[in-house]
Amino acid sequence: MGDGFVAARRRLFFVPVPKVASHTLLRLLYELEGVPVPERLPGVPNIHARGPGSLPGLRSLADVDRLAVLTGANYLRFTVVRNPYTRLVAAWFGKIWLQSGDALPTQREVSRWVGRAEDDPPTFREFVSWLCETQSPQNCDIHWRPMFHLLDHDRIDFDVIGRVERLVPTLSPVARHLGLADDDLAALITRYSGNRSIPFDRRGLFDAPVAAQVAEFYASDFDRYGYALGSWQDLVAEEPPSAAKLEEAAVLAIRRRAATIVNLNRSLSEAWRSAANRSGSPD
Repeated sequence: MGDGFVAARRRLFFVPVPKVASHTLLRLLYELEGVPVPERLPGVPNIHARGPGSLPGLRSLADVDRLAVLTGANYLRFTVVRNPYTRLVAAWFGKIWLQSGDALPTQREVSRWVGRAEDDPPTFREFVSWLCETQSPQNCDIHWRPMFHLLDHDRIDFDVIGRVERLVPTLSPVARHLGLADDDLAALITRYSGNRSIPFDRRGLFDAPVAAQVAEFYASDFDRYGYALGSWQDLVAEEPPSAAKLEEAAVLAIRRRAATIVNLNRSLSEAWRSAANRSGSPD
């Protein structure tokens, strides 16, 4: 993960952390650098892509350029972290509970481990038990690996470590590096916040035993980034999302899915036409 993304024109080096505004900040970085976001298929962006057309990572640079990114005074090196409790909730909900395609094998593994049918996703408590009893903090899936083990602090001396809970104020040095006011940065972040999480009621997810398991697994994050061990209680006390908020999120999700289907159908039609033209047959 420490490979990061280099925006050479803007002299920025960003290391994203999954489930910590990474999609938004990478879209912003591509825009600032003036580089089109890579696409998996026409109209289907692949913001985390590596390779031709993407922003380079450290491993793709020549030694002298890599050294300049890591140590040069004209480069600003930054990342963003998040409360380990809420980050784990977001990872479980988005990847496991909603049965995200790329995480489906893991969801099925966890379901089998807790004694559920493969198509029956585990509760948050069950997922935490599986994570803490079977996985290593150093080597587990990057979506729930502790941030400390993703950010390669031994190699990267970050100038700025922002916090997703106070994104604009903690990224104020990035705004200054770019010659922007904080309000300008806030507007850009809002513009590119396209991968918003679906709201849901999180009040019943934590109690003291579950929080203790999570705190032990993420001890390096709590220690390094200063989040309070008792902050899980904020989730217990928070207001559930309103009906209007849930409706808004549902409509947005449906529109995104519809747009993806349209783009996939367009790509399929273009592929059929291209194949037909190569074979000399009519459309």
